[in-house]
Amino acid sequence: MQGWLGFAFHIQTPEIDHPNVKIELDGNLFDNINEFYCAIGEAVNGPGGYFGRNFNALIDFFYGGFGVQSMAEVNWKNHDRSRKLLKRDFEIILEIFEERRVKVLLE
Repeated sequence: MQGWLGFAFHIQTPEIDHPNVKIELDGNLFDNINEFYCAIGEAVNGPGGYFGRNFNALIDFFYGGFGVQSMAEVNWKNHDRSRKLLKRDFEIILEIFEERRVKVLLE
């Protein structure tokens, strides 16, 4: 998975920073934190979209330059599975979204 994240980083060419992006994440589509970064990268920037590989990248994302100017909402389907697999990382992700005033819908 780290290899894929590196590859995605090198091919990424976000053209525009979109404001107030709303994305959907499906907890059934990733099993660990690296796969989460792949999933959110593709949710934001399309197939092969790069997002980052750590919490600092997640925080940096909110300053633009990664295909979005600001994120308004995350609809996180099957979040119970993510909570179970990601454990403390899940809570940290939610804290980061909350600090940035991103509405998170947990389904």
